[in-house]
This record gives sequence, C-alpha cells and structure tokens, in this order.
Amino acid sequence: MVRAFAISIFFTLLLFEKTGYGQILSDSANGSTGLTDLFDASELSNQVFLRTSEEIFGQELQFLTDDFERLSMSPVQINNASWKDLQLLPALSDLDRYRILNDRRNGVLPETEISAASKYFLSGSAKRAGQHVLIRSRIVLDPGADTQAVYRSGSYRGSPLKTVSRIIVNTDDILFSFVEAKDPGEPLYFDHLTGCLALTHSIPITENVALAKCVLGDYSLSFGNGLLFASGYSQLPSHGANLNVMPRAGGIEPYVSSSSFRYFRGAAGEISAGIFSLSGFYSERMIDATIDSNVATSISSTGYHRTAAELARRDALQSTVIGEHFSITPLNSNNYFSIGASGYTLSYNKPIMPVDSTSLGFRGMHHSMVSIDMHGILSFLSWSGEYAQMNSDAGKAHALAISLLGAPLEILEISMNYRELPSTFISPFGGTFGINASDVQNETGWYLGSKLTLLPRVLWVYASGNFSRSLSIGTGMLHYSDLRIGSKYSMHSIPLQLLFELRTYGRGMLFSLAGDSLSKTSLRLDADLVVSSSIHLGVREEIEQFISQHDNTKSNGNLIGVKIRYAPIRELTIGSGIIFFHADSYAARFYSNEADFPGAAVFVALYGTGYRYYLQCAGTILNSLVLEARIAETDYASIPGGQRLRKMTAGVQLDLAF
Repeated sequence: MVRAFAISIFFTLLLFEKTGYGQILSDSANGSTGLTDLFDASELSNQVFLRTSEEIFGQELQFLTDDFERLSMSPVQINNASWKDLQLLPALSDLDRYRILNDRRNGVLPETEISAASKYFLSGSAKRAGQHVLIRSRIVLDPGADTQAVYRSGSYRGSPLKTVSRIIVNTDDILFSFVEAKDPGEPLYFDHLTGCLALTHSIPITENVALAKCVLGDYSLSFGNGLLFASGYSQLPSHGANLNVMPRAGGIEPYVSSSSFRYFRGAAGEISAGIFSLSGFYSERMIDATIDSNVATSISSTGYHRTAAELARRDALQSTVIGEHFSITPLNSNNYFSIGASGYTLSYNKPIMPVDSTSLGFRGMHHSMVSIDMHGILSFLSWSGEYAQMNSDAGKAHALAISLLGAPLEILEISMNYRELPSTFISPFGGTFGINASDVQNETGWYLGSKLTLLPRVLWVYASGNFSRSLSIGTGMLHYSDLRIGSKYSMHSIPLQLLFELRTYGRGMLFSLAGDSLSKTSLRLDADLVVSSSIHLGVREEIEQFISQHDNTKSNGNLIGVKIRYAPIRELTIGSGIIFFHADSYAARFYSNEADFPGAAVFVALYGTGYRYYLQCAGTILNSLVLEARIAETDYASIPGGQRLRKMTAGVQLDLAF
C-alpha cells in the first residue's frame, strides 16, 4: 500500500510537471547564484564526518575525506582554471572540463547543470582563499566500548577514543601541514604523524623553466590510469555511469591525510619547460610488518596499533622508493593531449617471504616497474590508457588499462573500460578502475556505461555493465558481474529530485549468483526536497535480495529512512535522521552510509531488525570558529527474537581558521 501510494504520487508530480506549471526553474533547487566559480572541498569532509560512522573497516574513506582537505586549502577558480587545475576536481568528467573551457572561450558562463551535478561546488567568494591558518581537531568515542570483550580481556591497549588533529598553514606560495591521528584501542595519542612543506604555485627558474611542484615530507603520487601510482582512494561515487571510468591523476601532491596507507616520505618535485615536464621523487619510510628470523612474513597496511601483535610489527620494515615521471603535453587548451612515462625502484631492508604458500603477493627485496601513459580529449571524445611492465624478485609481468568517454550526441554519453591485470602482476602503490582492481592485480574485465538525457536538466537515465574474472588458488577462475540501471529526475515546479537505481552484483557468470555473501540484487529509491532555503528533506527506501546457490533459498532486506537538515540562520545547522531496517540474514545486509559513498568503503553492516538514528549540530562563531557535534546509535536484534544490541558513537569537531 505504501509503495503504491508513493508510485501514484510520483506520476501525479510528473503529470503536474508536464502541464505547464513546471516551466519556471526553482532558484532554491538549482542555486540562485547560477554558476559557481569555486571548488572548495572542505564542506565534503565536514559532511562525511557528520553523516558516517567513524568505525570503518577500510582505508579508502579516510583517503577520500582527508585528502580533500588539501584541495580545500587552495580552491580552484573555475573561471580561469587550466586543464591541470580542472583535473584536480573529481566531481567533473573530462567532457565536463571540455565544456567549461569551451564555454569560457566563447565568452559564456559554464552550464549551471555542470555545477549542479556536484554538491561540492560553492558559490560566491572563496571563504578560505589566500593566506590562512586552519586548526582542526576531531574526537570520536563509543561510550560503550569499555564493555566490549577486547577491552575486558586487555587485548586493546589504549582508550576507545579516536582522535585526529590537523594544523595547516597556507600562504600565497607555501603550504605547511601537520597531522596526528589515533585509532580506538591504540595507547599512543600520536600513533600516526604526517606532515609536509609544499609549494602551492610554480616558481620561475629561467624564462622558460619553472619549478612547478615541490614537496618536502609526506606526499602522494598518481599518474596515468593508476597502474604504478594511484591517488590512494576510490573515485567519487556517482549516480551516473561515466564519471569514474577515467582515473584522476594529479601527479605529486602534498599529503595531509590521517591514514597510514599508501603515502611517501621524503622529497618530490616537478620541473616544467614549455610542453615538457619532469617529476622526480625519493621516499624512505618505515612500514608495519611481521618479522620472523629477520624475514618479513607479512606486511600490514591498516595502520592499527591496538594489540600486542600489532604494536610488535609497528615500523619493523624499511621501504625505499626512487623514481621519475616524464610527460609531453602538446595540447593544453580546449583540447588536451599528454603522453608520459614512469619508472621506479622499490627496495626493502629485509627479505619478504609470505608464510601463505598460496599468496599472490610480493616475495623478495627488490621491485621495479615502468609504464607509458596517454591522456587526451578532442571535442566529444576522451581517452586514457597505461601499459606497465614489472621486473622484480617476484618475477616479470605486464598490465594494461584503457578508458574511453564520448558524447556522440548532445543527449548521449557513453564510456568503456578494459583492464588486463594478471595474477602475477604486483603493484604496491597502484589502483585502477574495476570490480576488484583496487590493488591492480588479478583481474581482467570490461565495463560499458551510458547516460541518456531525455529532458535537459530534468530527466536522465543511465545503465552500466561491469564484467571481470580473477584467478582463485584452488578454485580456478572466478567470474564477477555488476549491472546497474537508474535515473535522476529534477522537477521544475517544485525543488524535488528523485533518484532510482537497480543493481545486480554476482560472483559467477552473467546473471548467476554464487553462495558468497556479496552476491545480491538491490533496488534503491531516493527523494530530496528543498522545502525552503533553510529546510532540506531526504527520504530513502532500499530493498535487498540474496539467493543462495547451495539450496536456492532467498534472504530479503528492507530499509526505509528519512533525514532533515535545518539552518535557521547562516551560522547554525541542525541535522537529524533515522532509518529502520530488516534483513533476514547477514547476506542481505545494508551498509550504514552507502547513501553517500556507494562502493567506496565498507561501513558498519546493518542486519537483523532494528533502527539507526543520528543527531548533529554545527555552529559558526565570528566567522573563524566552527564547532560541530554528532551522536548516532544503532539498536537491533541480529536474529528474530534474539537479544537486542545497542551501539553508540559520539563525536565533536573544532575548526579554527584565521
């Protein structure tokens, strides 16, 4: 009955939209300022903190949120940004960047639709542009953590507090950062420390030569399609099908993340001379590893130091990296073309010999890789590709990744990706587009995507198919398929957006489901309504179905939730939300915040029967001090009639900018 009523409301609104009353564009829905000239990602990190659970199992979300702090330190002015500047903005595709530059060349402002495609654009003047100092401190606590078995048994050696503190000083030419972090259960409040000193603008050396980039301390690398060096985090999630196919490569960037995963420590710089550029980098840092008889039996990338075993492997292995990247960019205006080559050597001070005989990881002490990459866009067609060769103690192998994005018609965008990543190909710092390609190993697959605009700025639909296969030791070849179809409808008569997505993910041949707990079909419906300039309302319903291959039994899940954001004055924002969920089994589970980052990170799983709510508040004092607080709680029974469990997290964040 409820779903039938919702469907009837949808078609009533659609009819209302097409009868003539919906011809006036709502300012409150699309932004009364029209074009925005600024990309400032600081709001993204704030919203992630306010919306998500801090208890995540992956490192990708940490990269995604914290590395945006770096972007927010130097906002990009869209009205005069170059190709390289626009490539830093993950909310845009290559075609979006081409349209911006083309419109700007013709003396018109870029389409409002492009800026509206990302909620991370801010209008008006840069609130953090120019010289400033930012001090940010975040504390998150699970009030009931001390009652958990790991604390009662003494397995965790420290308090349940999670802390992240960051100091960033940004002048016209220099950026300085210092970050400390402590995970729950760690005894040291300065367990993880990063920092750097970096140029924010190029410095001329001669008339034609300039020092384009320079970082001393901690930095990240990303080139080509990510076969050698990737930015370290998943691409921004999108309700479209084409945005993430083209990997984003920013070259050398200062590292301001609180994550312990995939960064470099030393010095890196880029020298440019006309269409030529040369980047060089040196890194020497200690990493976590389990050592037995002067041999590393495993390497850990989690950065956790909570238990005696985790503390024993802290900084036990030295990693040294030396490399370079050379590129030629003959086109860098509306059209763009660049070709480059990368290479590096990696050495460890102890041999690595995994104890797992079926391990597909690295063995030995020395590793070297080279690659060639190409990236270009001509009018409606964009392409990117990289070929890499590995030659190390672990053997020899090669890999390939190619992406295409085109707009053969004004209303149609299509995309394609092919990756060939053998099981013997090992890339410690790589990550590329794919189903299981975050480690650039053991996947061969295709991706096809399309987006069709039926009504400009009103209605578009998308569809995609991702197919791959990977080798499993002892099992043989495993096949994966990920199919999606969806649409987005933005009403003109009222400031309402409706989103729909149907997804089928399976481990097996096409349209087959395996007995693993990830293969399932989901249906998701979202509605976002701007009630007024101060009130925003969102509603979600999601249905999951898992089918066991062993006995053909079905497990179903259903989730419905609502959230509201209220800003009575510019300096105060209050938000709250609640979701109710039911899942027959763990296989039909939901993730607590896939609404904002689908597939980007593994969040706390919601299963059984229960609810989850949150309450958040953010206030600004004297335009320089921002205080935010959040509390969230999950109450559920994992099995019908079982004992109800309660899980609570609370956090505060303080921003001081001057």
